[in-house]
Amino acid sequence: MQDAVLNLCRVKLRDQQRLDKLGYLEEYPQYPNGTFGDAVPRGGNAGGGGQPGWILKCKGWETDPNAYIYFTIQEQKLGKHL
Repeated sequence: MQDAVLNLCRVKLRDQQRLDKLGYLEEYPQYPNGTFGDAVPRGGNAGGGGQPGWILKCKGWETDPNAYIYFTIQEQKLGKHL
């Protein structure tokens, strides 16, 4: 189970190391005009996986910065829906 959880976190851990070293991350929407803090920012709608996806607002989004979900269509199912 620990391996599975670590696998889910590995990209953000890698990005944190890159941010510490470089100070910016080119693939994030904040680059080049935005600023980067000490932690890896939210990726926004930049999924990077090649499949369609988008962030959707959930109840309470006006006051809760975590009230969002990311919806995506997996590649193997994409052909049936287009």
